[in-house]
Amino acid sequence: MVNPVFKHKKSKYYHYQFNIANKRYFGSTKETNYRKALDYVKKLKDTIETPTKIINFKKKVHPLTFEQAVINKLKFNGTALDEQYEDLHERLIHSTWNEKCRYLPLAKFFQIKTGRRGSKIKIADIDLTLLADYPAWRRKQPKIRGRQITNEKIKDSSINREFQWLKMIMNFACKTKKIAIEMDTYKWKELQLQEHQSEKNILTYEEEIRLFKQFDNYHNKHFKNPFKLLLLTGQRIGMVLNLQIENVDMESRKIYFYNTKAKRTHELPMNDEICDLMKESIGGRTTGYVFLYMGKPFKNATNAFKNALRNAGITKRLRLHDLRHTCGTRLSANGVPIQVIQKILDHTDIKTTQQYARTSNPEVENALKTLTKQ
Repeated sequence: MVNPVFKHKKSKYYHYQFNIANKRYFGSTKETNYRKALDYVKKLKDTIETPTKIINFKKKVHPLTFEQAVINKLKFNGTALDEQYEDLHERLIHSTWNEKCRYLPLAKFFQIKTGRRGSKIKIADIDLTLLADYPAWRRKQPKIRGRQITNEKIKDSSINREFQWLKMIMNFACKTKKIAIEMDTYKWKELQLQEHQSEKNILTYEEEIRLFKQFDNYHNKHFKNPFKLLLLTGQRIGMVLNLQIENVDMESRKIYFYNTKAKRTHELPMNDEICDLMKESIGGRTTGYVFLYMGKPFKNATNAFKNALRNAGITKRLRLHDLRHTCGTRLSANGVPIQVIQKILDHTDIKTTQQYARTSNPEVENALKTLTKQ
């Protein structure tokens, strides 16, 4: 217990100081004797009316809703929210974020199931029993590309991505102690749908020539080398665009990519074509990003890739990531062992690499010809 009386150096009297019910009392006891000063303070405390009940005015804590959980995660990721709209539903509708493709269908489903605004459902009320009906309902919904309703069906892979996104939101809420639920009890694998293994979209050699011709003009020339490196090494777009000059060793002919997905550095040797590409991109610089656009680091290369595809007359629905698939497919077709392909593409699990090991139709035809009579 803190001593309520004390003595100043410049005073002959003892002073007091104490708190009762969050109110501070202080002053002089007019006593020079320590015992008498304590008696004075004791009598003073007896004269002060102490409240029989101290009310705790703590802010009422409301259960975390689906909407608030999403907002918390977006803010943590640094995603800017348009303050023009109060409701997250409106904010996402007027945005181009990938989150709206996950959030809006789930919010609509929760609204149908609960009979109230889906965004207001409590996170703790979302369980596997509720989510079990989601795939059947989702498959009946029209697929929207941009703002256009298409006749395409919702794929099981899309539903799986939506479940994974919801799992991420709920995990974040648990880690930040916003909800007290046991995530271990959620058997997410029971919700996982069997995805149809469709053929990967790859770039043919003829299409490659047409595509890269589009980068010969002045405005698009900055994109040629990073896209070429994507095709030659099979790395992820983020790893290529964020490549630093310090991570390119021209003497040992090696590139050190940082794998942001696996949080590790990936070493890759350079052939003559990649060496020439690096020399052209780096020039006389010694630090900074390898690839620059108008003297600055790349922010987004997707639009330039789509424009080049359109101008080249390539109607396939190709993404930048499909250049990585093209590299893996070509390596497999050239007879490169699956373990070597895994090393080049830096896959953690070889099962991911095995998708490139599927035999092509010409290989099947040649195999069947061996069974015919000579």
